[in-house]
Amino acid sequence: MKKKLLNLLKIVLSLGLLALVLLSVGVQDALDALQGLDWRYLVVAFVLFQAGLVIRAYRWRVLLQALDVAVSYGRLVVLYFVGFFFNTFLPSGFGGDVVKMFELSQHSHQGAEAVSGVLADRIVGLLASCLLALGGLIFGFRLVPLPVTGVIAALTLAILGGGWILLQRDLWERLPLIGRLARQERVRKWSTAMLAYDGRSLLKALLVGLGFSVVLAGANFCVALALGVRISPLYFILFVPVIGTVTALPISLNGLGVRESIYVALFTQVGVRAPQAMAMSLIIYILRLCSGAIGGVLYAASGARGLATQSEQAK
Repeated sequence: MKKKLLNLLKIVLSLGLLALVLLSVGVQDALDALQGLDWRYLVVAFVLFQAGLVIRAYRWRVLLQALDVAVSYGRLVVLYFVGFFFNTFLPSGFGGDVVKMFELSQHSHQGAEAVSGVLADRIVGLLASCLLALGGLIFGFRLVPLPVTGVIAALTLAILGGGWILLQRDLWERLPLIGRLARQERVRKWSTAMLAYDGRSLLKALLVGLGFSVVLAGANFCVALALGVRISPLYFILFVPVIGTVTALPISLNGLGVRESIYVALFTQVGVRAPQAMAMSLIIYILRLCSGAIGGVLYAASGARGLATQSEQAK
């Protein structure tokens, strides 16, 4: 019941924020901004967006290799698109992570390592976005509202501190409330997998995560060009990690409403008209839906292949 109520609150918040932004910007103005799109730049943005998922799958592969999980890169790319499908179309935004854990554990027969790999990928990706955002804020802190800067700084510290705590298995086992849980065999296997990462693999994954953030900034830049917006690409290097970090927080329905609000708040400060900033956000969301749809098709195709294989084996 509580979970349903939380999802309902996310939907209400998302739609409320989206309606508020549309009313303040003007629905007709936002629609007018979408007129006359340069589809050449839009195609490039679409390709870059898909490339971003392929890069993230490689980051996942780096982390899984550190755990000696044998799975092909092609399989991981497919699973990343499938996970993105569930993350996009489920209200939690984390359903795809559960699906990736399950599918990878079925494929590799290494359940603890599958769980650890997905969690580490999520944490490293968010940390890379936070660090790039903080780096950009050194040069453009006047362009980002102070509360947003505080949230990013706090989230960065929370990730670093939380990561350190996760690795302290001895500390877990001494705590009175969760010590019994921490001593269970399944939890010990998972914590052992988390401790298996070395500094080199984590650093490599972090650098890949930074590369993904740059590619995503490039996709946003191409969307802006498609709308006729001409501003320095450096603003996208600054703003896109900030947007990604804030929308990653589980406070709305997959960032809907929050994303549009922060696009308008940030980009209008550097000469972009509010309807154009709103249109940029909506196009990025459409690209996200397209990527999710690709993942859905791949998941359906894998299910069809599985049924066909079972039918052949039954003959």
